[in-house]
Amino acid sequence: MFVRALLVLLISLSTLSAASPQNFNDTPAKREARLKWWREARFGMFIHWGVYSVPAGEWQGKLIPGIGEWIMNRAKIPVTEYEKLTGQFNPVKFNADEWVRLAKAAGQKYIVITSKHHDGFAMFNSKSSDYDIVDRTPFKRDPMKELAAACKREGIRLCFYYSQTQDWHHPNGDGNNWDYDEAKKDFPKYLNELVKPQVREILTQYGPIGLIWFDTPRRMTKEQSIELANLVHSIQPDCLVSGRIGNDMGDYRSTGDNQLPVKVLDYDWETPVTLNDTWGFKKDDNNWKSAQTLIRQLVDVASKNGNYLLNVGPTSEGLIPQPSVDRLLEVGQWMKVNSEAVYGAQPSPFPYEFEWGSVTRKPGKLYLHLIDWPAGELVLYGLQSQVRAARLLADPGKPLPIKQTVDGDIHTLRIQLPSSPPDKNASVVALDIEGDARVDPGLVQQPDGKITLSPSFAEIKQPAGGEAFAVDIRGVTNRWLTGDGGLKWNFRAQKGGEYEVRLVTCEARAPRGGDDWEGPHVVEVDVAGQKLQGIIEDGRRIQNDRNPRWKDVYTNLGRARLEGPGTVTVQFAAKRIEAAKGLGLTLRTVQLIPVQPGQQSQARPGERQRPTSRRSTRVKMEQVEVVSPDGKVSLTVLPNAERLAFIVKRDGVPILDASPIVMKLDGFDLSSGVVFGGAERYEANESYPWHGMKSQASTRYNGARISLTHDLSLTNYVLEIRVSNDGVAYRHVIPGKPEESRVPDECSTFVLPAGSTVWYHDLSGHYESAYQKKEIDSVGSGEWAGPPVTFKLPGRAGYGVITEANLLDYAGMGLEGDGRRGFVTGLGHRQPLNWPYELRYGRDEAKRLGRAAAVSGTITTPWRVVLTGADLNTLVNSTIVSDLCPPPDPKLFPQGIKTDWVKPGRSVWRYVDGGDGSFDGLKGFSEQAGQLGFEYHILEGVWTRWTDEQIRDIVQYSAQRGVRLLFWRHSNQLRSPEQREEFFSKLHGLGVAGAKIDFMDHEAKETIDLYEELLRKAAEYQMVIDFHGANKPTGRDRTWPNELCREAVRGMESSSMRERARHETILPFTRYLAGPADYTTLHFGERRGDTTWAHQIASFATFDSPLLTLAAHPQAVLSNPAVDVIKNIPAVWDETLVLPGSEIGELSIFARRSGATWYLAVMCGAQGRTIQVPLAFLGDGQYKATFARDDSARDDAVVMEEKSAQCGDTLTIQMRNGGGFVARFRK
Repeated sequence: MFVRALLVLLISLSTLSAASPQNFNDTPAKREARLKWWREARFGMFIHWGVYSVPAGEWQGKLIPGIGEWIMNRAKIPVTEYEKLTGQFNPVKFNADEWVRLAKAAGQKYIVITSKHHDGFAMFNSKSSDYDIVDRTPFKRDPMKELAAACKREGIRLCFYYSQTQDWHHPNGDGNNWDYDEAKKDFPKYLNELVKPQVREILTQYGPIGLIWFDTPRRMTKEQSIELANLVHSIQPDCLVSGRIGNDMGDYRSTGDNQLPVKVLDYDWETPVTLNDTWGFKKDDNNWKSAQTLIRQLVDVASKNGNYLLNVGPTSEGLIPQPSVDRLLEVGQWMKVNSEAVYGAQPSPFPYEFEWGSVTRKPGKLYLHLIDWPAGELVLYGLQSQVRAARLLADPGKPLPIKQTVDGDIHTLRIQLPSSPPDKNASVVALDIEGDARVDPGLVQQPDGKITLSPSFAEIKQPAGGEAFAVDIRGVTNRWLTGDGGLKWNFRAQKGGEYEVRLVTCEARAPRGGDDWEGPHVVEVDVAGQKLQGIIEDGRRIQNDRNPRWKDVYTNLGRARLEGPGTVTVQFAAKRIEAAKGLGLTLRTVQLIPVQPGQQSQARPGERQRPTSRRSTRVKMEQVEVVSPDGKVSLTVLPNAERLAFIVKRDGVPILDASPIVMKLDGFDLSSGVVFGGAERYEANESYPWHGMKSQASTRYNGARISLTHDLSLTNYVLEIRVSNDGVAYRHVIPGKPEESRVPDECSTFVLPAGSTVWYHDLSGHYESAYQKKEIDSVGSGEWAGPPVTFKLPGRAGYGVITEANLLDYAGMGLEGDGRRGFVTGLGHRQPLNWPYELRYGRDEAKRLGRAAAVSGTITTPWRVVLTGADLNTLVNSTIVSDLCPPPDPKLFPQGIKTDWVKPGRSVWRYVDGGDGSFDGLKGFSEQAGQLGFEYHILEGVWTRWTDEQIRDIVQYSAQRGVRLLFWRHSNQLRSPEQREEFFSKLHGLGVAGAKIDFMDHEAKETIDLYEELLRKAAEYQMVIDFHGANKPTGRDRTWPNELCREAVRGMESSSMRERARHETILPFTRYLAGPADYTTLHFGERRGDTTWAHQIASFATFDSPLLTLAAHPQAVLSNPAVDVIKNIPAVWDETLVLPGSEIGELSIFARRSGATWYLAVMCGAQGRTIQVPLAFLGDGQYKATFARDDSARDDAVVMEEKSAQCGDTLTIQMRNGGGFVARFRK
């Protein structure tokens, strides 16, 4: 220890001497020389890697909010506890060559990696401290040394990140106030004894270093920043120093994290950007930016004179996450074609941004980066330079026709383009020009007519009193806190006509951390003398493609008229600002959007309007309320033409708070800016036979068809609403011609009341994941849920369920948390890739399905359903999902669900519990199914190896025992009409009753279409279907009664699930509310997890499935003491009651009737209990009762009892942890 301390002291003294400002003289010429390679590079890789990748965002079983590498700070982990993580950090899969080759393949010219982050752990072999990767981890290697060698081999510049101020491990470092007293810290000592020696080490141990990326210079004085910069330059004169060294002492400036400027900056700068929402690896962060977004940001940064430093966060094993790899490689493919327009590119000559993309330049060249492809022709105003030629970098040998004119005092360039882009992400048009690029001065309206006015280009009038506001690098007003002051712009308008005036405000960094938005604000906009007043209010947060971290809020004030070519003045004034949060008015842009011919406006130009939203001054959107027949449930569409929204109530209590509707069509938001055309009301009362919790379904509902017109695209459509006594539903119907193909999308939100408790599963396993229980306020942004999502309202106000119904010719719906008590609709293309699909089909196929699908003709969306009830019995007995679907086709199903070949029943299945898989062994399964009185036997793919004679043999053998067969098939073998025809015709000809079709695993429209085609073809051959690897049911089994059930649940196939008691007491009140599930129920072996035999028997009588498949080997049932009870449990019921005392995840108590026989099925959660159940559900007279109880000593046994019972009795039921109880009552 003495030797190391002496060494530190000697190094510190030599550092102080070498780094003193008077001993090292930097010059502008040296700085220019250092920056040459960096300016040429434009694109680098940032790597955040350290011990924080071990917890990966989770500490002591809890996910910690915020970015992954800050977990020590966010969770206030003591130094002694955090140090223990070093023993778990063993990145044995780290391969320096793979990392560097990835950067090179992506087109990145330099790598910046964390040598020491704020946690104080050195990722290199440090002699100044033993708190490093070599001395403290089982890895024992220096990854920086290996990276240095790999970078040298590949021609990539190696650079180091170093946290010079924050150090939560060191007692004198900044930031740790939970272990150390801030008042006692000696920062100069820390700087001299650790920072400078370690900086010297990374500059002397790894060869030439491109730059040192310092960070968060909180305590740094100017003198300290100078000393540190001089130290770097004294050791490696060509090494750059980042702007975050502090006090403007860097060689270039660094923006804030993920910040992209709105205009060209006249200095050297760099922006660090995350690929998702974190820097260090965080296992729950899957919010990956698309490759197109990354390319857009890369060229946008280059067009403004900056460098783009894109981050990856490797795992504790040393692997860069695959989503990062995929996106980098896709960017790299683009760079192979278009890097000429990026490397060494100079900034755009235009003083404003373009809607379609960005512009870079080189001597004699301009590069137009087209993100949004203007099919047919690109028209550009304002370029004075003579253009000699135009070409696509993707097709350089083919010149593009061009035409240049001067219209008045505006220069116009027209470029003829192909109808489709050569690259879906971005295509680059290269212009050969004479001399340097010259453009018309000032702001010029572009051909699309839209005018975007950023505060960065405005003349600012500061408030007369109070604090002055600023405009930050994003072009957003910052700390505009008082209701005074304003902005003024002048621009050259080319087109007269009517314009919508839209204000775009955005989120900002809150003073106490996190991102937030503040309002409302009262403002006034003067457009060429026409004054429009309005209120800026919070609304739906809109993703901003250029700065995606901070979402936008749109406010539309009204319309103004421009009279034609000429200079226009626009003035923005704040009348009243809400600033309680310290954010105030965060204005990003004022936009003038041309109104299409024929759109009506009731606001006359120049007319003064009261503070309100713009459309309510022109078109009064009427409030439409639809109430249930019993008067208790209501859905109200609010009178807001700016944004359609609705609320749902029961007995006057909100079930959903005001929830915005966002229906998009070909990019147009049809729900924003609506013209009300009236409401047609209707009512209905219907009943139909049913299979499931009851034998007869009945419903009464009131409805309304609201006629609306989108006032920008002039699209006419209907918002249809139905309200029944147990829920509400809405859908969109958008008329279209049969040959018309359009792309719909939805981002509507369901906003739950504060204090609600929600149960949902994520989509990582598609619809086969475990459920979690959360308070709605803790559901984070980006957390996905697979419907149905069940929630319990605060104050015993009842329950709600969100799902969809009648999914047809459309993509399925997932739900994404927005972090503000809302779940946002996400169609199949937007849902996160689940591992079953990736495993079975691969990422390329998933990528193909990652785009919104087109729909031909009239678009009828599925019903968006909110089921509600005062108790769980109402939820379980609701048929609202099937009520919203049409009845079956009588040509295919003459007696509907009672058609003779549509037979519900119980089934045996070998797959879960094993058994003899030979031909004779499987005949034995049919034999035992017959002994149990079961109606079906499901066989896996082994049948494909049999001859037709063998199939006929087992079909006949099974039929003689009253058993029908279903054959398994992979859905990828049934994609074409020919494959489906061959499969079903063969099975029908051989006497097979139906099929089990597997591995759908996606909610893309083409998958949904496949369900319909399979059911239709199966019905033609009178065959039943069981879907596995499926999405949730949406009631289509009413239309197709031959769909007996589908999986869409984490069932008994999952051998790793141990907490089944909790899981199985959640399912009846969540997943099963959407429809039948093939859980493959009842198991007596280890797969039953923490449940007892009695619990498993109760699940067989609880879970709804017209095809009730047994997970256990049939012999295990035949030899069980409860065999007589089990084999008489039916697949469908005449009546179901959920009894009081049932609690989601804790206890389910079901009373069910089949004919005159009643069953009582009780499943207990993880905690055992004793309950009393009144038998009031029984009819008059005496019943013979058979009980299956928990064995008090063993969970793998059951106690059978025979008793008599009657209606007035009360049963006392004692259950073990994970226990259960079943009673059968017969006359």
